[in-house]
Amino acid sequence: MRFEALGRESTFVSDWSIESKYTTSTDGFSFTLSDSNRDNLRYLELQPVELLVDGKSQLLGRIDRTEIGDSGSSIKCAGRDYLADAVECNVDPTIKVKDGDTINTVFLSVLSTIGIDTFFDDDDIGMRDVRSGIHVKAKKSGKSYANSVLKEYKPKAGEGQYEFLNRLIARFGATIQPGPTRNSVVVGSPKYDQEPSYKLYRSADTTNSIANNIVSSSAVRDLSSFPTYTLFNGQATQNDSQGTPLTQNNDTFTFISGFMGADSELVRILADAIISGRRLPDSGEDIGLGQLYRLLYFKDDNARTQDQLNAAVSRAFAERFKDTLQYTVKLKGHIDPVSGAIWSIDTIVHVEDQICGLNEPLWISERTLSYSEGEGPMTSLTCYRPGSFQFGKT
Repeated sequence: MRFEALGRESTFVSDWSIESKYTTSTDGFSFTLSDSNRDNLRYLELQPVELLVDGKSQLLGRIDRTEIGDSGSSIKCAGRDYLADAVECNVDPTIKVKDGDTINTVFLSVLSTIGIDTFFDDDDIGMRDVRSGIHVKAKKSGKSYANSVLKEYKPKAGEGQYEFLNRLIARFGATIQPGPTRNSVVVGSPKYDQEPSYKLYRSADTTNSIANNIVSSSAVRDLSSFPTYTLFNGQATQNDSQGTPLTQNNDTFTFISGFMGADSELVRILADAIISGRRLPDSGEDIGLGQLYRLLYFKDDNARTQDQLNAAVSRAFAERFKDTLQYTVKLKGHIDPVSGAIWSIDTIVHVEDQICGLNEPLWISERTLSYSEGEGPMTSLTCYRPGSFQFGKT
């Protein structure tokens, strides 16, 4: 632990955790710090800290809350990463986003008040490498968000900086992520097209359990809201008036088969259960016994281009695709012994879990590194199928 502004470090830390979630605004942390010099436990509120595991930076944050009592020789601290400053700071009312402004310009203008002056596209800086400590082989998307041109967007009165910018960037199918330094921000989307950095294994045969590296796990498959056909509409804008109608529609089975392959578990589940194609009212078509048809229809009034409507379709479908498999797992330690990588979000792990019936690559969406005197070092992961945040994106 580094107290950057105080110019000191400490390893006298117990009962600590670092929680990272790709789809939330900030990562969180907590720890208990001990020191025989009680003066070193005073005035830690709002202090910037860097948390490192095995020498690899995991979080640049700030202490939000402290609790001290008993003998006064230890203090409990909790906080969030530095993007919490953007969450809690409102957009200055003088900010105006005009037609033709670029994402880079708007981001740095809004965030300048909290000291952020550097914008990275995800292709420019891989936080996967920083956190894991290895080079993660991920295909570059070739897409630059920095110079993407915006239509007029107005912040709402009292809207947080993160909330406003996230609303803006979501139209491009991207997210806001912390960067390698406090004065930087990263904009990008999940990297599904990457080689697995880790492998998880659990055998159903007790004689082979010596190879297991899973303490406990569970797989939830929920298709209660899964659509069989999607239909989205929007309206392009031309010269401040409503212009060309926009449309996007997809047959789920064809979509999934092309994305995952005919032999995938989900395709096998859908093959005999759903009706392919769109059914129109009063068509007179027969429906097989027990077969499922679900139309997902949505009109996106905020989509102004076909690309933006496509991104909205991708997000809406991904939310339902995500529920088809949620895999949670608990592991001993913080480092994969084979690759030497620290378990990190936005990476791929190949899972062969015979108990849960899984044998496929999964995307790590959430990760908690923790340590307690009772359990020692532990890692908890929440994983989904690639495509579960932005379907079809790499």
